[in-house]
Amino acid sequence: MKKMYFLYLAIAVLAFIFNIFIVTNNKTQTDGQMGIVPVVQMVFIIPIFIICSLIFYFTKNTSFALNNQSLYILLPFLLEILFFAFTKDLFSMFKSDGFITRSYIYSIGLATIATYFIHWIFVKIF
Repeated sequence: MKKMYFLYLAIAVLAFIFNIFIVTNNKTQTDGQMGIVPVVQMVFIIPIFIICSLIFYFTKNTSFALNNQSLYILLPFLLEILFFAFTKDLFSMFKSDGFITRSYIYSIGLATIATYFIHWIFVKIF
């Protein structure tokens, strides 16, 4: 059960790394926008890490958490999608100025998928 906190931390670190790769491979943004994107990603991912850890901590002894532990890995991605949906940035993400929002969502999505597969491999092997 304590491994979930490390998985949330892995998602946060991988999201930061994936965001750096996404931003540096884009040549259409200015250098000022490219420089600030990873910093803002950390501003988003730290509260998401804390909220996910608190949600898991308070619900870890419920029957849902004991039976569906792998679903808790998807929680950071769902929280980021909810955040952008409530700020209405999710609907403008495919416009030309929505690159920053796309980079956040793609990075957290890729990090969640990678962590989910890492968790699945370790559960099957060990």
